[in-house]
Amino acid sequence: MTKSSPSSRQRRWAFWLLWAAMPLLAVGYQIAAEEAARALSDRPLDLNWLRFAASLPWFQALVIIDVVSFVAWIIVLAEFQLSEAFTISAVGYVLVIAVSWTVFGEPAGPSQIIGAGAILVGVWLIGRGEGAPC
Repeated sequence: MTKSSPSSRQRRWAFWLLWAAMPLLAVGYQIAAEEAARALSDRPLDLNWLRFAASLPWFQALVIIDVVSFVAWIIVLAEFQLSEAFTISAVGYVLVIAVSWTVFGEPAGPSQIIGAGAILVGVWLIGRGEGAPC
């Protein structure tokens, strides 16, 4: 169910932003944040820390991804109700768990795997409900 009566082209664009771009942006954000945090971990938190952070390519990527994510989210919310969009955006959490395990070698225990499965089942169940996008 849409908030207004936009063209189907705008709705399809928002749908693909929601299902593809938003989860990938969430993963990109977390990768950039992890790398920036690693580069900053041995520095004291002061004004020089902030200057150094601003000079890091990973920190700059983090800011750019955050801005792009904000714009994409606004486009999505212009086409879908918050309850629809936010639920589907939870797929990004599952991707972050997968990336943290595969890229950073972080452990993914049974509770994380079960939780990720629960998120996917929840998104599927909500998507089957009344008012599912497209």
